[in-house]
Amino acid sequence: MRFLLRFQWRIFSVLCGVIGLFLLIRIGFLLPLYTSFSVRANVRSSLERLSQERGWLLSDLDLRQVSPTQIRFLYRPHFRGRDPSRCFVLALSSYILQPCDSGF
Repeated sequence: MRFLLRFQWRIFSVLCGVIGLFLLIRIGFLLPLYTSFSVRANVRSSLERLSQERGWLLSDLDLRQVSPTQIRFLYRPHFRGRDPSRCFVLALSSYILQPCDSGF
């Protein structure tokens, strides 16, 4: 216990640094969404269209990576028990939806 009291600010600083690093990495993958209005509007309209066509809820979509040409996301429907998740890539220009493992 004495060890924790002695180094509490150092432990706190290291934990804040680790959490900040993970947040910076996450922001890096979604950076075009924050910096470009056209990308943000295109992503929003594409995801809304996709959710209407497939009957998916927007809350079931988890964005993983955004670029000006494509979106990589996880689709995880909320069921009771274990939720299965599938990864998809949506091309914004041609509106082609493919699984992540197809090499797109």
